[in-house]
Amino acid sequence: MINMNKFVDVLRRLWYDIKTHNNKVINMYSAIDVARYVVNYANCHDMMVSNLKLQKILYFIQLNFLMRNPNSPCFSDDIEAWPFGPVIPEVYHEFKRYGSLSIPPVIEYYDTSNGIWNTKKVPYKTKMTLEDQELVNDVVITCEEYSASDLVAITHHQSPWIKARKSYNHIISIESMQEFIVSSSHKQ
Repeated sequence: MINMNKFVDVLRRLWYDIKTHNNKVINMYSAIDVARYVVNYANCHDMMVSNLKLQKILYFIQLNFLMRNPNSPCFSDDIEAWPFGPVIPEVYHEFKRYGSLSIPPVIEYYDTSNGIWNTKKVPYKTKMTLEDQELVNDVVITCEEYSASDLVAITHHQSPWIKARKSYNHIISIESMQEFIVSSSHKQ
C-alpha cells in the first residue's frame, strides 16, 4: 500500500526548501537532457530507473521547478496524460527499447539538432546548473523510495493528470500544475 501522506510530506519539505530560495529566473532545458541526467545520476547511485519510472520522475521534477518559481519550468516539452501516468513522448521513445528494465547510463547519444541528415554521435555532458542538479537529485532520491507503479498511482490521484485525461489533447498544462501547487499549499 502506498503511503500517500508520507510522499506528500516529503514533497512539502522539498517545497519549503525551494520556497526559501530567491525567485530568480532559472534555465530551461529540454526534457531529454533532463532525462539523460536523471538516468546517469540514478546509475551512479545504484538506483534502478525504468522508462515508466523515469516519466513520473520527470513529472515531479517539473512540479518541483514550478514550486521553486511558478514562471520557470524545468523543460518546455509537453507532458501528456497517458493511461499509466504522465509521459513526455520524446523521452519515452528514446528509452522504450529498454522496456521495464533499468535504463543504462547515457555515455553518448545521437545529436539531431542540426537536422536528421547532419546527425552525429556526441558524448553526453549535462547542461544543468549545479543548483538545478541538486533539485533534480532531491526528486530522484525521493522517488527512489517508490516503485514505478506506486508513482503511477500517486499521479493518478493528482488533478493535473486527472484533468488532462478528460481533455481532448491529454496535455498536462503548466497552468494545471501551478493550480495544483497552489491548492496543495492551502491544504498544509
